[in-house]
Amino acid sequence: MVKIEELKFNEQGLIPAIVVDAVTKEVLTLAYMNAESLQITLTERKTCFWSRSRGELWRKGETSGNYQHVVSITADCDKDALVVKVEKDGPACHTGAESCFFAPLYLDEERHEFSLLGLYNLLLQRKEEKPQGSYTTYLFEKGLDKILKKVGEKSMSSNKKLAIFLKGLIAENPVLVLVLGTCPTLAQTTSVIAALSMGIAATIVLVCSNMAISALRKIIPDTVRIPCYIVVIAGFVTLVQMVMHAYLPELYDMMGVYLALIVVNCIILGRAEMYARKNTVFDSALDGLGMGVGFLIALIAMASIREVFGLGTFAGFEIPVLCDYNIPLLVQAPGGFLVYGILIAVVNKIAPKKGAEKRKNFSCEGCPSASLCGKVSCSENAELVSAAEEKTLVSDEKTVKEGE
Repeated sequence: MVKIEELKFNEQGLIPAIVVDAVTKEVLTLAYMNAESLQITLTERKTCFWSRSRGELWRKGETSGNYQHVVSITADCDKDALVVKVEKDGPACHTGAESCFFAPLYLDEERHEFSLLGLYNLLLQRKEEKPQGSYTTYLFEKGLDKILKKVGEKSMSSNKKLAIFLKGLIAENPVLVLVLGTCPTLAQTTSVIAALSMGIAATIVLVCSNMAISALRKIIPDTVRIPCYIVVIAGFVTLVQMVMHAYLPELYDMMGVYLALIVVNCIILGRAEMYARKNTVFDSALDGLGMGVGFLIALIAMASIREVFGLGTFAGFEIPVLCDYNIPLLVQAPGGFLVYGILIAVVNKIAPKKGAEKRKNFSCEGCPSASLCGKVSCSENAELVSAAEEKTLVSDEKTVKEGE
């Protein structure tokens, strides 16, 4: 921490203090402090400056009520200037502006930095000038109700993006709900390391292939889209293989043929067909990431159970007691199916239900031929049919007796 004695004050005993909004990062004002005002600022946790024009101490907000509550004070490398970050109670400028710096000398529109204050000032400008053709002008003219509806729409749009990612974790988990990718799930979950490697590799391929296929969705002919998808997926799988073979040879050998078989993983091909070819690149990337993470979670959960209780280890590290008393069946094929089934049952139990299944309506109201039937109820029909059958049976018995 820098001490006041270490700061370099100028000939007048002053040091410049740049005041910055701690929330918006907007520069509010440039003022000067002497040793006394700086000490008051540190003690009261509110900005206090030295007024060069009046030659006296000046507590910001003392007359206006717009106090500036100090969050931090930082000295520069030469210790001859300060940056004071504050939370303000009101405008920083005596003109009523939020910042003293509001008169631009030069502005590059393409590189103009976004700020909340800048956005606020732009909205005020639109409200006052009401330029024709501006959507902001349209919202102001329609009133608060329309503005709030627009805010709600944008909020829902953000929630939809999050929902795209989250659905692959539990609600539409590719392994435990959609029951896809069963082969690598069973084969690569005898070890947590192998499961982690498979999950990460598949996620990378899934995200990249989804983005590529979404970007090419208007170019790929519909009649040959499946072969094209496989070529795209195979390209990314090859890249993953080459990287792992070069930098992670042990994991490459551990995954064996299942690394190459990611090409025909039905999760990846299914998301390309069902989602990526119909949606934007960004949404497809979110979908691929969510499904990939869901695949990874399922693999890790299944591998943890099988390795811990089947081998008595976790990621290759022995677990006391369990390493001597384990269940070898769990790391074999039957154990894999057993754990897989248990996890599916657990997910079905905890996953949100989409609604109770509607019972079929066997009444006349639910019958497609109700208008042609003319009967009051199905029970009435049943009684008539039963009576007709009895009459036919009696008739048959009489015929038999007469024949005898």
